Amino acid sequence: MNDPSLVDEMEKCAHTYYHFSGVEIWNFRMIDITIDQIKYFIPFKVFKNKNAAIEILDELEEFIYHLEKICTTGTKRFETKDALNKSNLKVYINEILNSNEVILVTSDQGDTVFSTIDTPNFIRTSETRMINHIKTWLKTTVKHSTQISGEGEKDRRIMFEKIHSKFQKAKLEIRSLLDYVYS
Repeated sequence: MNDPSLVDEMEKCAHTYYHFSGVEIWNFRMIDITIDQIKYFIPFKVFKNKNAAIEILDELEEFIYHLEKICTTGTKRFETKDALNKSNLKVYINEILNSNEVILVTSDQGDTVFSTIDTPNFIRTSETRMINHIKTWLKTTVKHSTQISGEGEKDRRIMFEKIHSKFQKAKLEIRSLLDYVYS
């Protein structure tokens, strides 16, 4: 990336996220939209060349391994030359959860919910009824989910085998599409 200020802001966001412990609920389809977006943009030659798209695929694959490591260790870890952030994380898998992102932040200063309204845009509220509704919904969702971080090894392996397999198939399809469009 050629914009140092953007890279700096991205690192600040990442360090903030990795600084706080939490609970996350994932599903098997969590990388599908990114793969679909790559496929969508290839026919329009949005990528300056096929290597640019391949580089994104390689980074996505590294990210999948990073997510797997997070689950295995039960910790989020982000390190740069200037800083290290590490915190505990419980990850659950829920196969029927839709892909909407809901983020509940609880703190001594108050609670806030962030929710996607039209990707990548979020709405934010601290309204008590909404907070209580989301807390109840999250508790119910966790109750009907399976922990895949830390000791949840069996289900974690199954999940990541599915994700890796799906990714490898998509990678072959994307490389074939790139060869066709960028030849």
